[in-house]
Amino acid sequence: LSNFDGRVFGGWLPEQFDAVLLDAPCSGEGTVRKDEDAMKNWTQASVLDIADTQKDLIESAFHALKPGGVMVYSTCTLSTEENQQVCHHLKETFGDAVEFE
Repeated sequence: LSNFDGRVFGGWLPEQFDAVLLDAPCSGEGTVRKDEDAMKNWTQASVLDIADTQKDLIESAFHALKPGGVMVYSTCTLSTEENQQVCHHLKETFGDAVEFE
């Protein structure tokens, strides 16, 4: 655990971790049923902005991961922009080095 911005770890600690859990910050769409105020500040622009942050985070996490290591990517949102598209970005960026299970 760390309070540092997760975007720094790939550069600071390349290929150092056997496993990485990335519980990425997100728009929180998945919390709507529990929190009526969750969608008051929601916009499509905010989803795209947070997705860009998530892409930076997943790239950094991948750089910090040892070859053959395991990454778990997690959000509490329902949007494809913040879930599937972030994972596909990783695959497009790193090609065959990325495998999905």
